[in-house]
Amino acid sequence: MTDAYGLNEFSDEVRASIANQQSPAAVLAALSPGFGSLLANPTFLRERIEKVGAHSDEVCLHAEPGQGFVVLARGASQKQTNQGKSHAVVPHDHGPLWALYGIYEGGSNLQRWEPDTSEQSGPFPGLRLASERPASAGGMDAIEPHNMHLPVHTPGAGTIIIVVYNKPLESVVRRGYVAAAKTVVDFQGVFPPLKVPA
Repeated sequence: MTDAYGLNEFSDEVRASIANQQSPAAVLAALSPGFGSLLANPTFLRERIEKVGAHSDEVCLHAEPGQGFVVLARGASQKQTNQGKSHAVVPHDHGPLWALYGIYEGGSNLQRWEPDTSEQSGPFPGLRLASERPASAGGMDAIEPHNMHLPVHTPGAGTIIIVVYNKPLESVVRRGYVAAAKTVVDFQGVFPPLKVPA
């Protein structure tokens, strides 16, 4: 792992893996070593943000033309009010998309959730916590299509997560938990709705 491995090298790997038309699991396995090298590069993110500008908590680091893959940095603004909060605050999936979530700075508990109507306790009634593991800088989660997850950031850790999707989130229908209705709904967009759509 070296500082020389940066966003351009990783983007080349993503492009090649997608072109091979492998299964999502095979693509995620192929990209994980390079993604680990990107997360270990202490300078690439600062250099990229200086180039594109950071006007919000989420910064698009790369958007492949033609609705291709995207690489995002979340938590980039380092606002104290955002620390300890996930981009999404409820379990959700990415529909038919695969995703890589990697901790660049700080820490997070990487959770996986599954629908279970018999589970009525806990923070998300109707869902069961399938797994949870702490992750610090360099840790990652390879998320296959239709798997529900939620990263819960460590408060005060200044967490920055690098996220890769094989297409923009807005391009697909996916599932998210609606707390007000205690159920999972299909939706399109960046965030799950706050209530069940009519």
